[in-house]
Amino acid sequence: MNAQYLAYQRNAVKGRVKNILFPTDFTSYSFEAFALALQFAERLKANIHLYHAYHYAATGEFYIVPELIQEIHTELKDQALNEFQAYESKAREISKDPLNLSFRADADFAVEGILRTAEEVSADMIIMGTEGAENLLEKWFGSVSCQVVERSKIPVMVIPK
Repeated sequence: MNAQYLAYQRNAVKGRVKNILFPTDFTSYSFEAFALALQFAERLKANIHLYHAYHYAATGEFYIVPELIQEIHTELKDQALNEFQAYESKAREISKDPLNLSFRADADFAVEGILRTAEEVSADMIIMGTEGAENLLEKWFGSVSCQVVERSKIPVMVIPK
């Protein structure tokens, strides 16, 4: 590819990508991928929406009162909002211009929550980090990032570990 074509592609993307969804699981590789997503968003002058899905899986072996489940979900959401503060600090540290960041954490399954949130925030693109398949189960059923790539209606950029 020649430089003129790459410049054309960069300008074409620049005009179309206004909202980027960055799903995170708060792992170190996700935090590193966020730095790259920030640089990308800054170049495109795009908004970046951070998203975290948390899920508490109860087993059928014992009954948990609804109040306790609600308390667990509240604690998980509060933990996510605290983690988002580290991402906000990273954004201020990296970005020359102030970026428009938003944060959201929902009790949901990761893939479904990511795809639903992408639609709700009118994301033009999803950027996410991935650690990759590390065991046979992940190789057979795929990681969250693989499922998002397969099911997303918008472009997905996956940044490997």
